[in-house]
Order: sequence, then C-alpha cells, then structure tokens
Amino acid sequence: MLGVDNPIGRSLRAGELTFTVIGVFREKASTHGLSEIQEYSVLIPLPLMKYFKGQDVLSTLYAQASGPDQVENLKRQMILLLNSRHPADAHYNVQTLKAVLRASTMISFALTVVLLIIALNAILVGIAGIMSRLRSPSALRPIRREV
Repeated sequence: MLGVDNPIGRSLRAGELTFTVIGVFREKASTHGLSEIQEYSVLIPLPLMKYFKGQDVLSTLYAQASGPDQVENLKRQMILLLNSRHPADAHYNVQTLKAVLRASTMISFALTVVLLIIALNAILVGIAGIMSRLRSPSALRPIRREV
C-alpha cells in the first residue's frame, strides 16, 4: 500500500490470505510513540484475530474517545464492560494517554515561559541600549556633515 494515495478497495496480502482495504486510520492527536498503532499497522476484525490466534482471549484492547473530554467517560465504560463480561476476580489494567497529554501541556507551558523570558530580555537590552545612547554627550550634539 506504500505510495498509494487511496488504498480503499485495494487488495492486501498477509501470508496466505488476501484482504480488501475497507478504511484507513489516522490518529487525531500525537501520542508521542506511546500508541500501538504505528504508521504501517493493520486493524483486522476480532473474529479473524481469534481464528489466527486459535483462542478466544484478548490481551490488549484499544478504544478511541470522540474527544479529549470524553476520555475518562470512555475509561469508565470500558471498566464496566469488562466487569460485566468477566468473573469478579478477574483483574484488568485500563490505561489512558492522559499522562502524555498532561506532560505535553506542561512542556508547552514551560517553553512558552522560556520564550517570554527571552523576549523580555531582548526588549530590556534594547531599551538599555537606547537609553545609554541618549545619555551620552555625543548623542546630544548635532551631526555635521562636510560637503
């Protein structure tokens, strides 16, 4: 599929099987490499994965919220779904990329502060230069030009 502008409807061969591409996936936000979905990932239907693995068990399940404000709600729904379909003593680790988003926000804020300090420093140095020029006696004398 490399180099193809629109792979939808094209065939993709994986081992002995041929698949038809029915859609493409693109992350809405950068996950800084913490997502399992990479540039050349293929998503397949769950029944097909069960057939390939030979078992009816998932070790990892990914879900995507419709927006950042829906992440916690989706996490609660996933926990409720898992608890409703599995024994009470089963343990799950439901995680979100909220920590990555929080770190990105903090880094962005820190960089903004650093850039503001640099800009303020440049302005103060410029003002100091102008003030020192105005205070020097040579600045007050008229400039004479000889012809």
